[in-house]
Amino acid sequence: MIKFKKAIDNYFEKIESSVKELEKGWQDEKLIEYKTEFKKYTDLLKPLGEELENSKKFMEAHWIPKIKKHLELKRK
Repeated sequence: MIKFKKAIDNYFEKIESSVKELEKGWQDEKLIEYKTEFKKYTDLLKPLGEELENSKKFMEAHWIPKIKKHLELKRK
């Protein structure tokens, strides 16, 4: 789950860096349109990555200890 979030963040950083390079030579309404569309997708995907990270933390803090305890009790 965390790998997915890191990959998303990494892709966004690379694309944003590329867009900044494009802006140096591309200044028209199509660039603004592209940036607007790109922002829509980042606004959708960033919360997904954050939710996956929160889910992983919850699993580690809540469910994994319970599962380990259950398995230990079964072994006895």
